[in-house]
Amino acid sequence: MATVDRPASVSTEPLASARPVQPTPADVDRRALFGGGVLSRVLVLFGSVTLVSNAAYLIGYHLLPEGWLRGSPTTAAGRAAATGSFWSEFGMTVLFNIGVMVTLIVLSNLNRVRDFPLGYLLGLSYAVTTGLVSGTNSFVASDLTQYTAREGMALGLGIGGLETLGFVLITVATVPLGIYQYRSWWR
Repeated sequence: MATVDRPASVSTEPLASARPVQPTPADVDRRALFGGGVLSRVLVLFGSVTLVSNAAYLIGYHLLPEGWLRGSPTTAAGRAAATGSFWSEFGMTVLFNIGVMVTLIVLSNLNRVRDFPLGYLLGLSYAVTTGLVSGTNSFVASDLTQYTAREGMALGLGIGGLETLGFVLITVATVPLGIYQYRSWWR
């Protein structure tokens, strides 16, 4: 039986001073966004959506003309819902929010690129859209110039904030449904 000579510097005994590897900040962020509890994922995604929406609002307010998106396809759902009757507008809004948005969120959460659920991109794109519509005053059914800044902020945060929080909750709750895993954004 042949023996293998090992250099003196190589030992088969475990190191007494070995410590567990500390996670990097990227690992901590990834765990909070994708692998943490539901509450931490909701807080991280809602915070991200809020920051992106506020940035888009400021870009729209300072750099784009007022009403810039008013006739665009972005506001088509608003034009379809703006019929004048409260119940028909309410019904179309519920149909759009529950029917269309929930379906898009669930379908996009079926796909992942590495560990990133694509439903998160839908939330961030929603934030950009709502920020730009608010910043350029491109609402279909109302005009923000008739409100003071305080009243407009209360309307936006009251209705839009709860709507966004609902989308974030649905997004985070359906992340475990992901079944298609892709290695990169191009394959």
